[in-house]
Amino acid sequence: MDAKSEIKRLREMSGKIDPDDLWDVMDSLADENERLNRLTQEILEKSIKEKDPPFSADQRDKDRRITAMLKAALRKNRDELQEYGFRPVSDTLFAEGKEVELDNLSFGLGVRGMRGSEKSALGTALMGDAVTGSYLIPEMWFDEILRVAVQSSQMMSKVLRIDMRQRTINMAGIASTPSFTEVADESTAKTESAPTFDTGALSCKTFAAWLAVTEEMLEDSIGNLGQLFTDLYGEAWGQMFDYQVLKANSGGSDTFDGMLYNSSVNDVTMDAGDTSYQNADFDDLVEMENAISDAVGENGLNGAYWIMARRVFNHLKTLKDDNGNYIYQKPEGTVPGNIWGHPYIISDQMPKPETGSLPFLILGNPKYWLYGDRVGLQIRVFDQTAQTMQYDEIFFRARVRAAFKAGRPAAFARLNTAGS
Repeated sequence: MDAKSEIKRLREMSGKIDPDDLWDVMDSLADENERLNRLTQEILEKSIKEKDPPFSADQRDKDRRITAMLKAALRKNRDELQEYGFRPVSDTLFAEGKEVELDNLSFGLGVRGMRGSEKSALGTALMGDAVTGSYLIPEMWFDEILRVAVQSSQMMSKVLRIDMRQRTINMAGIASTPSFTEVADESTAKTESAPTFDTGALSCKTFAAWLAVTEEMLEDSIGNLGQLFTDLYGEAWGQMFDYQVLKANSGGSDTFDGMLYNSSVNDVTMDAGDTSYQNADFDDLVEMENAISDAVGENGLNGAYWIMARRVFNHLKTLKDDNGNYIYQKPEGTVPGNIWGHPYIISDQMPKPETGSLPFLILGNPKYWLYGDRVGLQIRVFDQTAQTMQYDEIFFRARVRAAFKAGRPAAFARLNTAGS
């Protein structure tokens, strides 16, 4: 079967083409090419016998002869080379077991005086390198942008959310509850006991971010940049939310105080010399329970969570008893969901101090922490600006208006490393 018939047969086939069929086509093409080479050689030999000198043929015949001679040289066929007047520089070049290289040959029949060793005379081969043809070789890009998504907010669904219809909301709370006293007899006056109240304001602040991107970039990008920006801003707000609840410090540049720095949260400090989170043990966690119970009573522990960094949690998992057995979890076992009866939250926003007196672990019910929601995460696109008209720039803006406040800070305890 010739190559054309084979190709036609494959084109008429339906479904997938078997790789073995493709190899059959390649074999057929190779046979066809060999047949054409033999036919060309026969024509050239006939031309040499009938015409004298051998280059009295037209230019096309000359080109064909030169091509045939080069093929013969590549095949290291000495007899064929000599038929075309192609002369090796040395008779020893075709000795058995000897490699033959083109730059060791000199050409006759119209290319006399040209030597393969003169590489610059032969030109530079185009290839997929950085000098010649790399720009002609297309590169493929994966149509998604690889990234590791940041941790979503661990606190947003756990704190107490309050709708804010105005910029500021005044909050009332009970500072103390009434109590009973025993009356000695009927003539003894009863003791007055009334609850006391406190107040506080929940005032929102604005959190925002923006970026500019050209229309051309949005049109030509490999991915959906609009959706990517939306996802990134959503994740960034989740990180900021947990920062405000846990780590914000009005003693620095923040407006609000998080659980780690609110002055009314109960402090528990580790023993002297325990200057790193790696000195913490389960006894320290028990003391945190005691601090809450002493401040607000047993009900203050209802719904409480431990809140810590992954490294702190892993430190607790490594604690062992005097016999070298792991206390919290055996390596081959599943991770318990509670510590001393309370679930835990692992947060990227929690610190892991190595030295100095610093807070790093929290216990408390997140519902006692308030989140005022004035304007939720809002992402807007501005494409009708002077910058858009002149420079094709489109602006993405993310914006939130929110407030954060400790509702019952005495219902929280934090563990601090010792200063020295």
